[in-house]
Amino acid sequence: MQDYNRLSKEALSSTRLELVLDLCNRVKPSDLFRSPNLEQQVILSLIQQLGRNLLERTKLKCDYLQESFDYLRPEESVVRETGKRVLQHLVKRIDELNCDPTDQFAYRTVRRVRMLATGFINEHLV
Repeated sequence: MQDYNRLSKEALSSTRLELVLDLCNRVKPSDLFRSPNLEQQVILSLIQQLGRNLLERTKLKCDYLQESFDYLRPEESVVRETGKRVLQHLVKRIDELNCDPTDQFAYRTVRRVRMLATGFINEHLV
C-alpha cells in the first residue's frame, strides 16, 4: 500500500498546484481517502489547494473535493479548529467564480461542491 499521507504532504507542502494535481492524476480519490493513515490536516490542505481556480481541471478537482467531505472527521480537533475557515474560504472562492451557467457540467459540479461544503459546515461546524 502506498504511503499516501507522505506523498500528499510532500505535494501539499509545495506552493505549486501542479504537484498536487499530478498526485491527483495518478491516484483515484477513493484510494487516497481510504488510506488508513491519511491525516485530517492533509485532507484540509488538499481542499484548500484544489479550491483554487475551479474552472481549470474542474472534473479532477471536483471529484476530489466531493469525496473529501466523506472523510473529514468533525470530532478531530484540527477539523473543529480550522475546518470551518477552510470550507468557508472554498465557498467564497466558488461564489466569486465567473461560472458560465451554459457550461452545465462545470456549473453543476462546482455548485455541488459548494452545497457539500456549506452542508458540512452547517451540520458539523456551527
